[in-house]
Amino acid sequence: MEKLEAVRQEAVAAQRAPEPRAVLEAFIVPTVNFCCQDPGNENFSTLVARAITDPDDTVRNVFIHHIMPLFMTFFELLKMSRPDLDADTIFWRLHFALGSTTHMMRVLTKLELLPEGLNRNVDIDHLTTELLDFITAGVER
Repeated sequence: MEKLEAVRQEAVAAQRAPEPRAVLEAFIVPTVNFCCQDPGNENFSTLVARAITDPDDTVRNVFIHHIMPLFMTFFELLKMSRPDLDADTIFWRLHFALGSTTHMMRVLTKLELLPEGLNRNVDIDHLTTELLDFITAGVER
């Protein structure tokens, strides 16, 4: 949340819309770093995934209640960064970004989907940059 607010403050001070990549980076980099810093943190990622997909609304509603302020800040900043797009388009692009991010974090913690011969010693920073390039292209198109 602090990084997102910093992006907002910088844009307001410069009297311009925030850059889409800056908004995405403020959310994605800390999220990926958290997931990859400690093997135990992958349990949190698993809990989040289960909370979102659980058929019982109870767990999902508790999670949504706690994450909604962060999500809305992220959503509002993305809308500000792309005033030419309607809110529905931004909403879905945000969800595509979150899906790509969570999938990458899952693959990083398990590395189960890597075919033989591919490097299993991945550089998290490089991979995060690749993810940001990919998602930014989708948001900016």
